[in-house]
Amino acid sequence: MLPMSKNLPDEGEGAVKRISGCPSLFMEILQRIAYRLNSFKAYALIVSQWLYLDYLLSIYTITRLFNVV
Repeated sequence: MLPMSKNLPDEGEGAVKRISGCPSLFMEILQRIAYRLNSFKAYALIVSQWLYLDYLLSIYTITRLFNVV
């Protein structure tokens, strides 16, 4: 069973840094995956994918706002 986010270490080896602006449930999932993998590279990849999805969502929202689509 994966640890809850409140049980994740805040500093030292295996530390998980919180990112503001991400939905809490999605961030919880990312933190659990990163904690399990215990790899900064994997965590950075997951966060970069989240930022890319956020970028695509922003473009979609803007295009819908101006009825371009």
